[in-house]
Amino acid sequence: MWIWTFIAATFTVFFISASRSCAVLELVPGTGFSGVLVSDCHGAYTLFHEKCKDLVMRLCWAHLIRSLRNLAENHVGERRLYGLRLLELKDRLFRLHHLSREDPYGIGLICRLQACAAGFLYHAMECAPENGRECHKIVKRMRKHGSAYFTFIYMRGVEPTYSR
Repeated sequence: MWIWTFIAATFTVFFISASRSCAVLELVPGTGFSGVLVSDCHGAYTLFHEKCKDLVMRLCWAHLIRSLRNLAENHVGERRLYGLRLLELKDRLFRLHHLSREDPYGIGLICRLQACAAGFLYHAMECAPENGRECHKIVKRMRKHGSAYFTFIYMRGVEPTYSR
């Protein structure tokens, strides 16, 4: 069984289902949903996103960080260095994000944050080692959905990692 969680500003809905398919998303929030969908990049969310015109995707950094830590801690050579570099860029990105929250109109900070995000995407997609299935999964995800990790830069009130 799967426990689905739908969170709004004033309420939370828990929905238990034997399925993790797009049908649950079509049933509970419905295809008229026009908010931010936070997901772990599971295919049902991608399919639902295609059906909702006003839906904004935000991918969960916690899942990506887990993959990067796995590379940094459990691999050697280029794969380890790739994971370490992306974790370093992620840390820089989050530091800039926290600074920008303190000064939301600091245009210089926003520009630095955008540049850091672009650097993260570039490194994730273009600097991956040739060998390593885990690295290629990250590259594929970034090429297909990379911008959805950075929704928090362009939409006020959207956090990079869900933390309730």
